[in-house]
Amino acid sequence: MKPVIFAALLIGSTAAVYASFSPPIVRIGVLTRARSVSLGPGSYRLWSGASEKDEKVVWKAAVPATSLEGKRIVIKPAEPDGSVVVNKRSYRGQIEVIRTPEGTVTVVNELNVDDYVQGILVYEVNPEWPFESLKAQAVASRTYALTNRGRHGKEGYDLCSETHCQVYRGRSAERDVTNKAVHSTAGEVIYHGDALISAVFHSCCGGHTENPQDVWQSNGMPYLKAIRCRWCRKSPRYQWTGEIQRDSLSKKLAAAHHGIGNVTSLKILSKSRSGRAYEVRVKGSEGTATLKAGQFRLILGADVLRSTMWSVFSRNKRGWRFSGTGWGHGVGLCQWGAKGMADRGKKYTQILRHYYHNVTVGKIRT
Repeated sequence: MKPVIFAALLIGSTAAVYASFSPPIVRIGVLTRARSVSLGPGSYRLWSGASEKDEKVVWKAAVPATSLEGKRIVIKPAEPDGSVVVNKRSYRGQIEVIRTPEGTVTVVNELNVDDYVQGILVYEVNPEWPFESLKAQAVASRTYALTNRGRHGKEGYDLCSETHCQVYRGRSAERDVTNKAVHSTAGEVIYHGDALISAVFHSCCGGHTENPQDVWQSNGMPYLKAIRCRWCRKSPRYQWTGEIQRDSLSKKLAAAHHGIGNVTSLKILSKSRSGRAYEVRVKGSEGTATLKAGQFRLILGADVLRSTMWSVFSRNKRGWRFSGTGWGHGVGLCQWGAKGMADRGKKYTQILRHYYHNVTVGKIRT
């Protein structure tokens, strides 16, 4: 790759070393395997591993960074509460632009966990929901982030910015009310004993949450237990229907290495204690496949099967039609349930202790 040329105007330099954010810090991969990155405009401090200098620069226009002078450049806003603009999206904290061995660019946003949660909350809850439900989600999302820190360690960052971790879009995604929810619970997380919990959550449980061992390969977690939920009935996805054409079902199964020819029949073999489908048998013209219902759901897609809480299905000339309740895996916090509880005057700590068993909510222990 050719050395990068930043069209920047130097307006002074300082020997100051970057001040570290107060812990805990998270590193978010906001862009991976990119061929180019646009930075700016804005007033930033630039550090390069080659010079180890902290220089104040002003980008006069968005600049494509298709290569680097070395392997890493760190960019930090010149002002204390400033932002760094990457591909027209604003981020708090600092940005690292890293050249990969494959000749592409990875962009990592390093910032404190509370600032990170501000950039995800609007994607998890409706800002118009009751404030206590926003606070409950802020604590759950913060806990989830810290428990899963290092999940993408091999790629050079802690968490990705997509649904695999939590959808994160930086400062550009912040709203005043969701930021207030983060500030009012600053540094608060969920513990079971002395350990942070895996604070998983989903949109709507459909009337009953699920045990983790009935969804994933897990031995179970004492704070994640299936319970009845009477709070989420107002969810627009509380009841749902989904359809898939016969040819599409056969092709999706084949793509997932379960090729059984043309699907001829489908049967739920067993259910979990919460009433969800647990094991499914699919027969085809060339064989039979027995799958966990969660695996079957992922193969078909969430647009077809919103959850595994389905029991009514029928075959027609076009394919298969499913009917069920709930949206998501069903484990842990039910977000629509949290809204329902908050609508009825429950506090965020009550909400969290309802969906996570025998836990405490408190400040991060360093």
